[in-house]
Amino acid sequence: MSEDWTNIQIMECEDLSGAIVTVFAQSDGEHRRYVFGNGHPLEVNRDGTFTIPESQAVLSVMSI
Repeated sequence: MSEDWTNIQIMECEDLSGAIVTVFAQSDGEHRRYVFGNGHPLEVNRDGTFTIPESQAVLSVMSI
């Protein structure tokens, strides 16, 4: 897998406490991943939300 990731979408998300964070959808041409600006990966949930793996915090998309 290539390490050359390109931002293809930027989303503003909110956690359950109301904190707002930015999530980037990135692609290397074959794969897609979702990360914070520092490259920290997120898990995608079936309902369109994201989970921060270490804390199990759920992020909901506010705007794209």
